[in-house]
Amino acid sequence: MANPDVLNNPDVLASGNTDLVEVYAEVSTANNDVVGDVFNLNGAVNPGNDVFAEPDVFSPDVSFGPWVKYEPGIYIGRYFRARLVLKSHDALTIAIALAFSFTVDVPDRVDTWAIVGGVGTSLNQVTVPSTGLVLVFASNGRTIPEPFNGGPNTDAVPLIQITNTSNQAFDFEVQSLTKNGCTIVPRLAGTPTNAPKTNVTIQGW
Repeated sequence: MANPDVLNNPDVLASGNTDLVEVYAEVSTANNDVVGDVFNLNGAVNPGNDVFAEPDVFSPDVSFGPWVKYEPGIYIGRYFRARLVLKSHDALTIAIALAFSFTVDVPDRVDTWAIVGGVGTSLNQVTVPSTGLVLVFASNGRTIPEPFNGGPNTDAVPLIQITNTSNQAFDFEVQSLTKNGCTIVPRLAGTPTNAPKTNVTIQGW
């Protein structure tokens, strides 16, 4: 035995050892790399900012932020790393982690905005013309095209949700849907008709 003084050891069976160990996770996110701000996805401004191009996330040139104790919530970043901290408060207790896994969940991208006719446009209460509303996808507030990577779950393209708050029973057809954009055509009783007071939401990632 490491401690031969059995009579003076209040926990000879080590049943309370877990009270002597502190375990918690820490996370760190990348703030920038050698080609600039990793949050700047504008290729015209930063054409070298590609996570798959050298230097990539595995390069020592990537600059991570400080380690912080993990707490439930949202962490914003492009590169993530994690580690497990094991602390023992007793000389006779050794903390050992046999397994540790770390996953990152990317929240859905939900746009109520797109580029229409070359101009960034809110898709709340818009009029969809009878000839069709051509949308080029871009994140809310952005003025350059930003294609989706895919749709919800395993869908290859984003999900388009359309509502109309007028007193007309419009039907909407989504045409030519890709990761880059689509065309929305409104119909009233089967006839293409301008549809005012229309809201469009685009969901994917």
